[in-house]
Amino acid sequence: PEKGGRKNPRGEYVAIDTSNILFICGGAFSGMQAVVEERMRTKVTHIGFQAEVKGGAAEAAPAKDAPKGVAGTPPVLVEDLIAYGFLPEFVGRFPVTTQLHELTEAQMVEVMSRPRNALLKQYSALFA
Repeated sequence: PEKGGRKNPRGEYVAIDTSNILFICGGAFSGMQAVVEERMRTKVTHIGFQAEVKGGAAEAAPAKDAPKGVAGTPPVLVEDLIAYGFLPEFVGRFPVTTQLHELTEAQMVEVMSRPRNALLKQYSALFA
């Protein structure tokens, strides 16, 4: 807003060019699987002049070589993110969408201890 925001009405308006900013969004999106399942659910097709056709045989059953996400789940598409509640203007800034596997305990220990600037090394130096 030009005269500040809702929480700070006297604040200055600062314009930021976001064209060269890479947006990274990650997390455990509770309920996202239900959105994906709703998209992948087999839709009933009707035949007739006034029938609504919702999906066809090609859309209802995914191909055997269709891409799979984590643990064989269908991949999350941009449409799923929008249906989940993300703003289309925000989702349009994501160059890539992907799903990640859950880390095992051994992988977590490796990530936190092996890199040159690992968290455990930083805390060891901080509290030494």
